[in-house]
Amino acid sequence: MHRPARQPGPPVDAARLQPDNQAAQHIENRLVGAWLDDPELAAELAEERERLQRLQADEELLLALQLHQFTG
Repeated sequence: MHRPARQPGPPVDAARLQPDNQAAQHIENRLVGAWLDDPELAAELAEERERLQRLQADEELLLALQLHQFTG
């Protein structure tokens, strides 16, 4: 199939990052550091990590059973 040549479009500016004053303000106020130092958040993250590790182990077991053609 033959297509006619496309006409050039308008010039496009290169992508630029815009400053985010709110993000800079939070970093300056050490909000991120406070989140990371929060013991409750650390406990939640540890629980989530354990849950993900159990799911990964379940997935590996299922794959091993499938590869050995387990039925039952």
